[in-house]
Amino acid sequence: MLTWTGGSGCRASGTSRLSTPIPAPTVEDALDEDDEVEEEIEEVRDGMFYQGDREPVPVAQAMEYDDPIAKYLSLQHLPHIQTLLPSHLHAPFTQAARRCAQRYLESPSTETLLSFLALVKVGLPPKNLGKADKPVKRLENYPMVSWPKPPDAAGGGGGVDPVKRAEKLIKRGKLGQAGRALVAQGKVALYSEGVGSSLKSLHPVGELHPFGSTTGPSTGTPPEKDLISSCLRAFNKETSPGASGWTVPLLQIVAQDPIVLTFLHSLTTSIVGGYAPGVQMLCTSRITPLLKKEEMGRSSASTPREA
Repeated sequence: MLTWTGGSGCRASGTSRLSTPIPAPTVEDALDEDDEVEEEIEEVRDGMFYQGDREPVPVAQAMEYDDPIAKYLSLQHLPHIQTLLPSHLHAPFTQAARRCAQRYLESPSTETLLSFLALVKVGLPPKNLGKADKPVKRLENYPMVSWPKPPDAAGGGGGVDPVKRAEKLIKRGKLGQAGRALVAQGKVALYSEGVGSSLKSLHPVGELHPFGSTTGPSTGTPPEKDLISSCLRAFNKETSPGASGWTVPLLQIVAQDPIVLTFLHSLTTSIVGGYAPGVQMLCTSRITPLLKKEEMGRSSASTPREA
């Protein structure tokens, strides 16, 4: 499994973006327009964090350097709540989301955006749900809580029995997810260099600057707040979450708070305008190699992006 981070210019588009963002050009850059710029691809594979041509380092080590992108990519290895959020946690969870949203509105940045995106998996780990008031205290302290370490790749390869997973999903009324869990079993190819090369050829790196002033789609019109609320209510509640673990039901809960809704509107507006911070996180997709007619890596599926 590969995880690609999106590139510069996070506008609404049906085109896959697989490159990391390029900083705004400086005066020196303008004087050297003919200089060739090399893209850096960031990905997490087998517990290692890869960035361009640099030596790969363990994800945990990259996180020690407070690299927000490495931290975000590590979220894919952490479990997320798969049941309905208990009613007594609605208020503290919303308050934590409100604090993160307020911090972002006061200072939009990759770091403040990460705090909101990581709330589900870092602030609400599933193992804490049944421990009296522990989840409440953790939510009250979020984001000033310890960041969970990703499980070792070697220790997490067994996976979950698809039949048992389907049974649990059926009990929760998620018939669609249950069916997909059974059908998907056995169709995922084991990762190898060949599979990685195949996926990269099927999902090539996009252009460095696809949303310039003279090329690419024109800037759209930011939606109104009421439209964002309507869209959230209309989304399929079984929609799979991105790497952060945010599900439609969880977003519906926190979006009732006016500060969180303002945050979502501000973030959406910056995405439409192509200047959103943390575009690597917003455009991250997890690509799963699927077996099709005995051709490894023949087709692939991606989980939804955050944006």
